[in-house]
Amino acid sequence: ISQQILTPSETIWISEYSDSLGKKAISVRYIQEFDWFLIVEKDNKGSLANARTSLFQNIGIGSAIAGVVSIIIYLVIKTFNKQLNFLASSDELTKASNRHSFLPLLRKAIKNAARNNFNVSLLMIDIDNFKSVNDLYGHFAGDKLLIEVVKTIEDLLRSSDLLVRWGGDEFCAYLHNADQEIAVRIASRIQKSIEKLVLTTKNGISFSR
Repeated sequence: ISQQILTPSETIWISEYSDSLGKKAISVRYIQEFDWFLIVEKDNKGSLANARTSLFQNIGIGSAIAGVVSIIIYLVIKTFNKQLNFLASSDELTKASNRHSFLPLLRKAIKNAARNNFNVSLLMIDIDNFKSVNDLYGHFAGDKLLIEVVKTIEDLLRSSDLLVRWGGDEFCAYLHNADQEIAVRIASRIQKSIEKLVLTTKNGISFSR
């Protein structure tokens, strides 16, 4: 290939050849101003082999990092989606279900009860004189009362039941597979437990029923 190497050309000439030491790559550039030939030869077993090794290592490391980043992004998105779904279906203050998410579940539960021939009950719960709590002790005390009422009710419901904040100080409890007798018994327990609530405000003022 010596004739090709020493033929002046305006472009860089690149080729490969083999000798007793193995395959080599050669690039030639003709510098017209000095009538010089700039010849660069690379041994595949030497510097090119090292370059290939480094390239493959970088590709491997990059792929591993990309995989880890993809997993982290997936987990972050999954967590945020879960939080968004919770916020969309739950009351922000009390964490009970909200009316928007409850109504489709209620319709489905009623159809299921009719199809399988069992009873369901609904308790409509209203906090008496709730406005006076806000007026006397402030809205922070009112919020605390709502939270404690929800905790009290949820502790008395079964795992198959569902509590919903209907709006303001009104709540609705769906009782699965419960006839009127069971519903009255659960309602009585809820009423008595809420009557015993004693709450303390931030400034140390306690109030109860």
